[in-house]
Amino acid sequence: MAKYLAQIIVMGVQVVGRAFARALRQEFAGVSHQLGRPRVKCGLLRTERSPTCPHSQPGRS
Repeated sequence: MAKYLAQIIVMGVQVVGRAFARALRQEFAGVSHQLGRPRVKCGLLRTERSPTCPHSQPGRS
């Protein structure tokens, strides 16, 4: 019985490990893809608000 429980635990850890490794690969691929893009700055004064700029959301200063 303990042998089967240990096998189930090992298999579960392997599944979670593979999913985590795949997520890390996707994240690193996205980061390396974004590094090639130039950064866009909002260029707004603090009093101006833009619907497309995440830094000019109401309530943020």
